[in-house]
Amino acid sequence: MKVNTNKFTLKSFSRRSQRKICLEKKLQRLIVGKDIRSLVNSHTSQNSHELSQRSLNTNDRVQDILGYRDSIQSLFSGFDSRVVSLNATNENINYAQQNTGPLDSKHSNGDDDDIDTDWLSVSSEEEDQNDDVLDGSNDKKSDGNIPGGRKYQGSTSSSSRASLNSDTNPGEGQDEKLGSDNGRTHSSLEIAILLALFRHRYSLSKACTTDICHLLRLLGVQNVSADYRSIYKLINPLGNSMFLPKLTIVCPTCCRISTNSAKCPHVDCISHACYTRAPTVNYTFNLSKQIKSILERVPLMYTKSYGCALADVVDGLAHSRIRNSEKGPFVTITLNSDGVLVKHISRSLWITTMIINELPRSLRFQLPNMIIGMISYGSQKPKRAEFRPLLNNLVDELVKLEHGIDVHLPSADNLDSSPHCFTTRVAVYLLGVVADKPAQSIIQNTVDSGGFYGCTNCHIAGESVAAGRGFIRCFPTNHTNLPELRSNKTYDEAMKILRKSSKQRVGRNSLTGTHTDEAKGYVGPCALRRLRFFDMGHSFLTDSLHNLYGGLFLRLLKIWLEPPSLRRNTTNTMSIFDRRIKVEKAFDSIHFPTSTYRIPRHLRHFGQFKANELRLCLLMGYNCFRSALSSTQYKHLQALAFALHLAEARSINDEMVTSIDILLKHFIQLFRRLYTKRHIVSVVHSVVHVSASVREYGPLMNYSTFNFESLIGTLVRTIHDPSQPSNEICYNLELLHRSWLYLDNKSFSYSFKLFINQINASSRQARAHHINRRSHFNIRFHHRIRSLLFVEKYLPKQEYELYRTIFYKGLRYSYKKLPNSSRAHDGCLLYCDSFNVKKLRVGFFRCAAKLCDIEQNNVILFVEQIKLTSIADIVSIDDVEYKCMNVLEGYSHQPCQFTMIQPEQIKEKLAFRSRDTSKPNEYYFYRYPNFSEST
Repeated sequence: MKVNTNKFTLKSFSRRSQRKICLEKKLQRLIVGKDIRSLVNSHTSQNSHELSQRSLNTNDRVQDILGYRDSIQSLFSGFDSRVVSLNATNENINYAQQNTGPLDSKHSNGDDDDIDTDWLSVSSEEEDQNDDVLDGSNDKKSDGNIPGGRKYQGSTSSSSRASLNSDTNPGEGQDEKLGSDNGRTHSSLEIAILLALFRHRYSLSKACTTDICHLLRLLGVQNVSADYRSIYKLINPLGNSMFLPKLTIVCPTCCRISTNSAKCPHVDCISHACYTRAPTVNYTFNLSKQIKSILERVPLMYTKSYGCALADVVDGLAHSRIRNSEKGPFVTITLNSDGVLVKHISRSLWITTMIINELPRSLRFQLPNMIIGMISYGSQKPKRAEFRPLLNNLVDELVKLEHGIDVHLPSADNLDSSPHCFTTRVAVYLLGVVADKPAQSIIQNTVDSGGFYGCTNCHIAGESVAAGRGFIRCFPTNHTNLPELRSNKTYDEAMKILRKSSKQRVGRNSLTGTHTDEAKGYVGPCALRRLRFFDMGHSFLTDSLHNLYGGLFLRLLKIWLEPPSLRRNTTNTMSIFDRRIKVEKAFDSIHFPTSTYRIPRHLRHFGQFKANELRLCLLMGYNCFRSALSSTQYKHLQALAFALHLAEARSINDEMVTSIDILLKHFIQLFRRLYTKRHIVSVVHSVVHVSASVREYGPLMNYSTFNFESLIGTLVRTIHDPSQPSNEICYNLELLHRSWLYLDNKSFSYSFKLFINQINASSRQARAHHINRRSHFNIRFHHRIRSLLFVEKYLPKQEYELYRTIFYKGLRYSYKKLPNSSRAHDGCLLYCDSFNVKKLRVGFFRCAAKLCDIEQNNVILFVEQIKLTSIADIVSIDDVEYKCMNVLEGYSHQPCQFTMIQPEQIKEKLAFRSRDTSKPNEYYFYRYPNFSEST
């Protein structure tokens, strides 16, 4: 044991000695050169300039050396003047570090190789012997074709930043300096707002926020609030409420409303002494103040008819009808209502929210721009009878909004000056409701979606079919005799029937109904009928999240990938359970850009997939099932995938709407023959109404519940008090809303604004380093590599630097060698041809070259060319071919052929997979239908 210990001690001592010698060499090369004393005495100013321009083998090394100064005084003897120079250039170093850093490690979306941290590593001893060391260029995983080649001899940073000068403003740097506030003492209000937004971002409790205040005060930070209560008083000193919630409590017995939380005030109710169970507590918010606040600070989208193209809700027929009948200014809103069980407080929370359709799509679903209508909580979700009086109160607010609200808009002559404003009367109309099936049936006051006449869009009665040991309701569609669509006219007729036969209404089952129901599934009146432009049929929009992806497609996956079962009524002809391995391998080989919302997990976990994973599985992975499904089944799947590619397209014309209708009718008709009518449940039947929803309201992604679900999740995470969750949400909303308004103020701290933007930015994009939007045209370089042979052929006699990864417009583009087991890949590009802008090409990013002797357009991307063999997937239905333009096929040349492009030529990143393991150079390429909910 003694011998081993001595050996270990000697090794440790030897290593420390080597490190010390290595550090001395670095100091001599980095700071002092060959004769530091003579250089300091004669060329102090020149050395200071060289130091600020030199790479310093990454600035982290300089910081490490300064950190060791106190502990290794002998190494710094005589260098005091040089250390002063380092401090003088500290601002430049910090600026370089700020603008050249990659994605933060906690926001990185990929494997360890994507983090690219090896450029920060300290040089090896072999590098120390070379005077022309490239900072971080010795990439152990880089290509083997690296020659001794040409490299730039000047002093540059290993992670540098280049601007496309043609797109940037020369005054931008001055704006940043004016906006920076490093020497400024931040006010107590600014710090309070920062802490409030920080608390919301990470869902911190009040006690945690108070402890953070104590910690900051302990560290000597000035103007920090004492606790959370002080923060709220600073932000809202008068205690006024912008939302003005109105409290109502619904009696669980008689379903009448009051403000008594202990008992029902009506003497004829059983709950007059005390409630039989916990009542539903509801807060109805003032809508006019919220809408007015949004309209006065957010510019509206220019609304006009785009001919046959449908790009947003304002282009649909429903919006055009309002536009044709209304002469004055107006806006429209879309309503969503959904519930969630908050397990840690054992309460059911029901939240009703709205968005303004005229806002730009990028701003529409942001939390400060969303309207909170109602928040309810109780021991269980509200029943129809309990929800009806609450909805009546909300509709009362909506009716008032139809008469208009006074909005103070900035004058066109002086947009920046608040005194120069004019007041206009703006009407607000409810355009549609989007929700899942249970919520729709409660709002519409119809039977449950699984009962007779359970469809919210048509009068299909449904059938009871044997399923396992019981029965299930299915909705097979007869295309020769289509069911009547719901409308205001059919609703009024149903209400007349219910008023005449009140006994029938009392005795009927509100969940299942009956197939002979003359009221066509209506249980009672719906308050939304009082609104002027609301239709009781098509105004209930298609919910792509719950109906199409989480409903229909998930059911198909269960039929295919689970073993055949008599209980589930699946047979061997339906299931591909024995052939699922091939499908799983194909799907698991798809590479997605890191900017993708929720990259899908392995297909064997499909039962745990979120709706976005199911969405990508259908849109991108449908052709993975080709080898396992029969030709008829695969053609049936193609019809569904093609239709949803069209329904989520960035722009839709009349021909595409017709194609959606034909494809989905063919799908539902063939569904019965392939999987029997037992599996045509309500969510499967709902695909029949997708084309009508697209025609009325535009592409599906503009009103899907994906974003509403995110808002509900955000609000739920702020709940920490189990006694009064709604009250806590109101409290948090008030604080958050006022904080965002303060943040928009021009006098607010620039560094605080930047910090808030960074922590709230998407983890799928590079973190912003300054707020100015023009900075998106800048390029940041990352992971420098040595020169490559093919680059020497394209750039002879040029001085350049090569990088494996760049960030352009906030998105990451990086080279990764194929084949690769990682699901994330940022190198597959769709770009414009250099000679024909309208012609698009596909290629793999290889590297980026920064030309060192050119100031403008000095960035060149080297892309491996792909030869496309097919630009669309095709399915033939009734001798008519339908194309999906988002699926392409191609192969890479052997040997590789490269082309040079400018960053501006990049259109988008693609997902891709190898077509076959035996032919790894042949690929399928997938375009995202839209960027709103994809990437």
